[in-house]
Amino acid sequence: MDLAKINDILVDLFVPILILISALILGKIFERLSLKIAEELELEKITKFPNERISVIVKYLTYLAGIILALNQAQILLISFIILLIFIAIFLVILLGLELYYLIPNIIAGIIIKRKLKLNKRIRINNIPGKIVKITLKETIFQANKETLYFPNKLILKAVS
Repeated sequence: MDLAKINDILVDLFVPILILISALILGKIFERLSLKIAEELELEKITKFPNERISVIVKYLTYLAGIILALNQAQILLISFIILLIFIAIFLVILLGLELYYLIPNIIAGIIIKRKLKLNKRIRINNIPGKIVKITLKETIFQANKETLYFPNKLILKAVS
């Protein structure tokens, strides 16, 4: 084997590995950076989507980009496209599953709470006295000592049962 061919093989192996390592490092950096940006912009209040979840999504998207770039560098184009589609599908299924895991019990509890409780009814939740201001499918808005608190319906149902 020629020295030039060995050099080409080593470069073809080394560059994708270097891309993957860079993606892992950048993923962690972008995760921390996006968490700080989300906290600074108070995105949690606007979207009701936890800042930690946003930063984790950014991290995994960076990992995904690194994997795609590494596969592309290794000249595995068709496989990289298929892996991209599979990864996105798995990611969406997991994300949907996690959302439904928290959403469905709160919707069921919201339906039960709407039947049991009336607006402006005074109750105690976690030893906090107050009154119910609004009941939605996901959460109950609770007024306590001039503060507005948002409780998941699952917690309210446990408190009034």
